[in-house]
Amino acid sequence: MRTLSVVGALGLSFMATATVLVATSAATGCTDGDILPYDAGRDAAADANDASDGATDAGDAGPTPETGDATKGRALFLVDGTYAVVTYGGSADASVDAPVTEADPNTEAVSPADGNSFLRAGDGFTYVVDQSTSKVHVLDTKDPARQRTDAISLADKGGVVARDVKPTVFQTTASRVLLAAANDSNLLKVVDGESLKQRTTLDLSDHLAVDDADGTVDVVGSVFDPSSSLAYLLLQNVNRADVGGAEPDRLGACVTSTGTLVGVNPTTAEEAVISKEADPHAITLLGHHPMKMVLDAAGSRLLVLHRGCWGVEAPDAGAAAGTAHSPAADAPPVKLARIGRGIEAVDLKAHTSTWLYQPKSTNTDELTDLLWVDASHVFVRAGGAWRGWDSAQPVLNSIVDAFPAAPAVTSDSHVVGVSEGEVAGTVDMISFDVKTKSTEVLKRNVFAGKPVDLTKRASSVLLPKP
Repeated sequence: MRTLSVVGALGLSFMATATVLVATSAATGCTDGDILPYDAGRDAAADANDASDGATDAGDAGPTPETGDATKGRALFLVDGTYAVVTYGGSADASVDAPVTEADPNTEAVSPADGNSFLRAGDGFTYVVDQSTSKVHVLDTKDPARQRTDAISLADKGGVVARDVKPTVFQTTASRVLLAAANDSNLLKVVDGESLKQRTTLDLSDHLAVDDADGTVDVVGSVFDPSSSLAYLLLQNVNRADVGGAEPDRLGACVTSTGTLVGVNPTTAEEAVISKEADPHAITLLGHHPMKMVLDAAGSRLLVLHRGCWGVEAPDAGAAAGTAHSPAADAPPVKLARIGRGIEAVDLKAHTSTWLYQPKSTNTDELTDLLWVDASHVFVRAGGAWRGWDSAQPVLNSIVDAFPAAPAVTSDSHVVGVSEGEVAGTVDMISFDVKTKSTEVLKRNVFAGKPVDLTKRASSVLLPKP
């Protein structure tokens, strides 16, 4: 889980139900030939991709619907540092929730957020993760405009600044154990969710790839699997000084190492055995530069989205011997290609990985985010736009024009979020029906006229009903 985000300025309005995901939304053009219409069938998809032409700000843990649906509920949004708490259902006209008359003395007004803050929820609690200050604030469940006075500190207990964690990943678990990591650190903070105090710090340096020149494992996402009670960390294994290349997809140069999954047992605060590899605590992935990971609980698998990198395309059969760095004198010119891109599935029981989707090398759409609803309704952010995808198909579907920003999945499999309002300068809460592809406005002007930039960092949490 995107990835991930921090906190900004305060502005309140009100909304609904229990789930979380980071994302933004925009529109772009098509890719080159491996895109199907939204309703394309699986046979057509297989025919269109018969040639097998090759293969997450990133997200972190995917949403886990708890309460509420697309017709009635409450939600909390944080977009570019501005909050909106919205109750929806009935009239679409915006209405601000009435404040709690007797404030809990152990809470205070929500701190102003900056553009690096993001929301997370789980086990009945909602959190604002403030990357800038290495703190995590716990919100009042009944009144999300207030937070507990005792925040979680992810700073080093001994005051060693280099061991502070400015979290880009914050994972909740069923046992009230919280995990926090950053993509510029090798440390994983394990926090007791009851006392809000650090239990221990795990050093992930053993998983550092030998060719990852920045010296960090680059934790970019996480998922908690309730069936095994294990958490999985997504490690990029990229040189962060050499990413963000030329347009249009800004890929960096490939290194030999691919992404890695690392298992953690939150209860024991130790790395868990998750594979039969030389390092039993890790699974080596197929792709390069992973961005996002989601759990398919029914399929006992993880889906991992890879941004990919620039590497050397395999030579044609019969080409002269040589290597990419020292080609034979009569070898054809080295041809760079986008490789290691797409979506792979990791079978958590068999400990094996397979590619589910790999775009052509000539496809310039940058892959950045992944949203799971069910196996037939997955959404992929490619080239700045959201596209539908059936995970049994080897190709993406066409652009979903009305897909919401800051999307969250409801218990009845709708995607709710925010979009530019029907009135200029406003933002509405909308619901997208993944089956009918129809969109409904749930609440208008949810930020009460405050200007917010939906292209900036945006996250949402569906709140329990009070």
